Amino acid sequence: MTNYYYAKDQKNAIRFGKKSIPLYLAQKSRSVYDASYLLGVIYYNQGDYLNSDKMFKLVTDRGIKVEEKYRSH
Repeated sequence: MTNYYYAKDQKNAIRFGKKSIPLYLAQKSRSVYDASYLLGVIYYNQGDYLNSDKMFKLVTDRGIKVEEKYRSH
């Protein structure tokens, strides 16, 4: 997912990110929070604040801080 993000292919980054989250949850991997945060950033950059807020809520519920610029829109 990060490769697509850095290649500016956000459509595929979202597609693969959405697939990775259930896999990380099934494995009880902490990587689910990395994926959720990155998806939140991508959604935010696309102006999809509803989905970005959902992703950022997942990480803030676990005590992970979200940058201020992503919390105000």
